[in-house]
Amino acid sequence: MHLQLIQVLAMTMHSAVYNPGFGSAPPDVVSKAHTLLDIVAWTATSACVAGIIIVAAMMGISHHRGTGSEHFASLGRVMAACVLIGAAGPIVQFLT
Repeated sequence: MHLQLIQVLAMTMHSAVYNPGFGSAPPDVVSKAHTLLDIVAWTATSACVAGIIIVAAMMGISHHRGTGSEHFASLGRVMAACVLIGAAGPIVQFLT
């Protein structure tokens, strides 16, 4: 009884799924999306550069004060973010 009910529900849900076909997005939407992605990419790159500068400044201040700190871990995280952001575009182009 329950199995038949599940099968009927699965068949009705499967037939109700909308199929958009092989259409294309309107050109104005595509250009706006590209502009938005360009802005996000430049912002992320700027944030990475700012992160490296901030970590370097913190390292310099700690060295001047004579205190040690774990700045190399912060620098490693910032550099990993830079690599990830830099590789995002080629990864997306490879997948599409």
